[in-house]
Amino acid sequence: MEQPKWNEYMLPELRYLSDNLVHKRKEIIDNVSKGMGLDENMMAETVSAGEPIYLNRGGWALTYLKQSGLIESPKRGTFLINDLGHKLLRKNPKELNEKDLRSYPKYIEFINRSRSKSKEVVKDNKSEPFEEKFTPEEMIVRAQKQIKAQVCTDLLEKVRDMEPSSFERLVILVLVSMGYGDGTTNSGIHIGKTVDGGIDGVINQDKLGLDTIYIQAKRYKDKNYVTGHDVRDFVGALQGKESKGSRKGVFITTSDFTKEGREYIEGIKDGKVILINGEDLVNLMYENGVGVTENKIIKLKKLDSNFFEE
Repeated sequence: MEQPKWNEYMLPELRYLSDNLVHKRKEIIDNVSKGMGLDENMMAETVSAGEPIYLNRGGWALTYLKQSGLIESPKRGTFLINDLGHKLLRKNPKELNEKDLRSYPKYIEFINRSRSKSKEVVKDNKSEPFEEKFTPEEMIVRAQKQIKAQVCTDLLEKVRDMEPSSFERLVILVLVSMGYGDGTTNSGIHIGKTVDGGIDGVINQDKLGLDTIYIQAKRYKDKNYVTGHDVRDFVGALQGKESKGSRKGVFITTSDFTKEGREYIEGIKDGKVILINGEDLVNLMYENGVGVTENKIIKLKKLDSNFFEE
């Protein structure tokens, strides 16, 4: 079962309120959601801000019902059906969509208020309706994900074109930006010498270098995978570093690892080795601000309910 769309909450919520009693927001949405078959796992799924999806979508449904004049809010966070809402239920509708709300003048006024800065004015239900699957917050999150996916695709192309030594320095910078190291600019050291057992870089977790992370970086083209043999060689190089008190290693590639290589790492019992492929790398770059800049910051505001509490 998929998460119900926000508009799919409207008719069940209106029916729930048909008892003419005042009900609280969460009570309405919780009971309607359970009646729609949502289990605990679905009710635990959240949007990026941490709010449960079902509460977000159910909340917007109540907002649109209220803005259409089908229900009222006698007190903050509570709702009550009115005559217009009962009149709609007597028609025994099979569903209720955003387009149906456009037959109510109050809803048209609401839409036009929200578009007050635009030249577009909605007059009836013939104009294109809002996308009903997602709430406004979810549409913003989806747009952010699409932008991130494109940026990461461009990042990977750029990284694959870097000189090997520049790429090795890059992966050290990424790990340091994630918080690894001793907090100084000298905590990441580029080696880049094949004579050092394939170790391309070192990150000192403390200023004396008593706890270290060893790095190997392979700038490979797509589909040119790092083999199990390469991974075993890297682990072997780490074994010679035990006198430094560390068996920690990070193997990073712009491509990916073979199944054999990943299975070999899973079988290591003493020491810790992490494999990072190209997709993981550019996601880490994006999240930690390496190779990207902030283009635009959008601030969203919501009602501060505590401000209006008595």
